[in-house]
Amino acid sequence: MERAQAARAVEVMVLGRPAESVALSLHREKRQLEDAELDCFLTLMEQMWAYYPHQEFSAETVQGYQFDMERLAVRHGLDRVKEVLLDLRLRAGQKFFPHPVQVLEELEAMEKKERAEQIKANPYVPDPACNHRIPGWTRTKDQDGDDVMGRCECWKRWRGIVDGPSRADRKTVAAGA
Repeated sequence: MERAQAARAVEVMVLGRPAESVALSLHREKRQLEDAELDCFLTLMEQMWAYYPHQEFSAETVQGYQFDMERLAVRHGLDRVKEVLLDLRLRAGQKFFPHPVQVLEELEAMEKKERAEQIKANPYVPDPACNHRIPGWTRTKDQDGDDVMGRCECWKRWRGIVDGPSRADRKTVAAGA
């Protein structure tokens, strides 16, 4: 099924008629999810819309929610969006279709928790070859030549900010090999 037809099928299922918004229809033609992911996404959206039959939606709301949810799926991954939507659906007190901002907040909280778990599992250990007085920090010069504190290279590598040589590579270079 063509992308635009699949999206219109969801609109017909939710609204009983296709939505009329030309601007959002143009966005629909430029979807970023692959075809297989789009099918899963539209199935998920159909299930979510069906879970809230008492809530009435305008055509613009359906299109806007689908567009924003798809953008979240592209940014954070379809599996994560699905997990958040299903968790919200079962959350006590969740009586309305989750707003995309609410889904984004849950995604960010999930990623923050995962990052904290990663840090706990892989704590920062300063590299003895790195020249710093305070672990993770070093004195550097800014554009004006002033002394400033900045993150050291071993901390940046640990955070994944820059790819520098490994400790073994630096020892090899220092030994002149």
